[in-house]
Amino acid sequence: TFLGASGRVLTTGFSRHSDRQYAVWDQHDLAQPLVQETIDSSSGVVFPYYDYDTNMVYLAGKGDGNIRYYEVVDEPPYVHFLNQFLSGNPQRGLGFMPKRGVNTSICEVFRFYKLHTSRGLCEPISMIVPRKSDCFQEDLYPE
Repeated sequence: TFLGASGRVLTTGFSRHSDRQYAVWDQHDLAQPLVQETIDSSSGVVFPYYDYDTNMVYLAGKGDGNIRYYEVVDEPPYVHFLNQFLSGNPQRGLGFMPKRGVNTSICEVFRFYKLHTSRGLCEPISMIVPRKSDCFQEDLYPE
């Protein structure tokens, strides 16, 4: 996944020991990653989703119910873990709502649609920034 104007790329994959990992690369030098971190030891593929407006990357694994989210910055280690959405229901896949469809009145910055593996349903999952004011938050929604 291309990380916007930073000139870096984030990839996901597996280590030699079958641990799930992500790596951050310089787009001009792909010989060696700038950063490489282990996520966990599950066996499902990890799908990265990058939000250009908030500089956040979401990592969601096929077959597990978690969505981890990270802030992307310009200084090493380039990616900082923020939190994770936890669910006991594994996902088969995820889609996301275009920005024009998020609910700005509740400070929603990203919305996933989670396809469940067993129940045959699609669940909306909102990523909301907690704010005390119910006014429009310009810093969350750049033009």
